[in-house]
Amino acid sequence: MPSQWEQLNQQALDHIQKGDYQEALEPALAAVNLAEEKTEQPNRELAISLNNLGQLYHALQAFDQAEPVVRRALDVFEALEGPDHADVADALANLAELHMARGLFDKAEPCLQRALAIKEKLLAADDPDQGQVLNGLAALYQAQGRDEDAQSCARRALSIFTKALGEDHPVVAQNKNTLGEYYLSRGNTEAAEPLINEALAARQKTFGNKHPAVAQSLNNLAVLYDNAGDFAKAEPLHRQALAVRQEVFGQDHPAVTQSYDNLAALFPCPGPQRRSRGAT
Repeated sequence: MPSQWEQLNQQALDHIQKGDYQEALEPALAAVNLAEEKTEQPNRELAISLNNLGQLYHALQAFDQAEPVVRRALDVFEALEGPDHADVADALANLAELHMARGLFDKAEPCLQRALAIKEKLLAADDPDQGQVLNGLAALYQAQGRDEDAQSCARRALSIFTKALGEDHPVVAQNKNTLGEYYLSRGNTEAAEPLINEALAARQKTFGNKHPAVAQSLNNLAVLYDNAGDFAKAEPLHRQALAVRQEVFGQDHPAVTQSYDNLAALFPCPGPQRRSRGAT
């Protein structure tokens, strides 16, 4: 029979998988507290619980709460397993994602490079865990305007993921979304459209229609049509993305605000030329 900690941890993960982030908070915090009560410190249950809680805060865009939790998870993993363990690499990648969400790219890159070096040391060249770090580097380089580096990492990651996991896996969809966003940000609609459509179809197949990842793909496809001037196609997609985000996040979340802004941009007031919207 699963322990109380295992049950709490699984409850939190189940809610996170469904995109029910607020519902995940209570069991995630309870799992951390239970691990803290163990006489053996540090312990693996604590590291895992902290890692999950940090990712949950990140998903909720509670960045000030997320960073100390993610850093503590990294410290506990290193104390338990040493500096070159796969769990340490994963924690470094999580910290890098948090830095990137805050625009701290100079802090994110060394975390990702160290994570990749650990993965390359431990794993085969086509292991999906390497692809995950490469995906993070691709997003980082894209944000920094390092086009060739971003495209190289994203394509290498996509090849690894597709070979290992299959076309419909959520990680493959995420990588296609990242590569599609890269092309979209460079105005290459022809290259971006099939990747974003494939990511949307895979996410809908995996998660259904009411999930944050589906809303992200709907938003990106809408932005693509918006930027191409096809507002008739863009509007219903923006509205679908807004409806999903309202249901998942509530009314006051930044992603909901973004969807409102994108819809408003479809109907500009007379005056300055309308600006194209950004993907997320």
